[in-house]
Amino acid sequence: MFEDETEIKRFPPLRRMWQPVGQQRAVDVPSKNEDFAFYGVVDVLEGGVFTERYPKEISELAFSFLESVLARTTGRVLLVWDQARWHTSGMVTEWIEKQDRLEVLLLPPRAPEMGPIEDLWREMKRAVAACLERSLDRLEEACLQFLDQQTPDDILRIIGLSAV
Repeated sequence: MFEDETEIKRFPPLRRMWQPVGQQRAVDVPSKNEDFAFYGVVDVLEGGVFTERYPKEISELAFSFLESVLARTTGRVLLVWDQARWHTSGMVTEWIEKQDRLEVLLLPPRAPEMGPIEDLWREMKRAVAACLERSLDRLEEACLQFLDQQTPDDILRIIGLSAV
């Protein structure tokens, strides 16, 4: 399984907008941009995705999410994730060492392109970027709807682990 987190912002960065020269519209910038963290794993054997929403990316929530993953799976789990500080903290490392079903493989530092789930986050954000309903709950619904609409083959194709 590949694991990663991503931030979902109420007002994502403005990516691009075409406007006639001299007729540019003002873009309102909120004083506070609420967000939440979306934790997720992709099962590379099945193409399945499991996600949970958390308020932020911290060690306590990382192993809380892993507890949920272990509760939803059977057998041994090989978890591949990056070296974010909340993945490699002493607290998380100690917790992982106590898990007899979990083995962890760390990706190289500062190499997000090596985590295939990053491509899934990018596609999901592209799909929900035009979401006009900007409540955090509605954004979560839009993200979950995007993921639910993807077949296991779609997921594997998006993350680059499919020959088709």
